[in-house]
Amino acid sequence: MAAPLIDLTVALRQRNANLRRTRDLLLPRLVSGELDVSGLAVRGPGLEAEVAERREEAVA
Repeated sequence: MAAPLIDLTVALRQRNANLRRTRDLLLPRLVSGELDVSGLAVRGPGLEAEVAERREEAVA
C-alpha cells in the first residue's frame, strides 16, 4: 500500500532537485541580464489573470 506513495515521494524529490539545479543555473544569468526573457510568452497557473490585469492597466 505504501509503495505508490514512496515512489511518488522519490519522483517529487528528484523533480525538486532538478528544479533547484535549473534555478541555480538560470537565476544569476537572469539577474545579470545575460539572458533576455522579455520576448517570452509565459503561461501558467494564475498568470492568465495577471496578464489580463496588465492589459487593462495598459489600456487605461
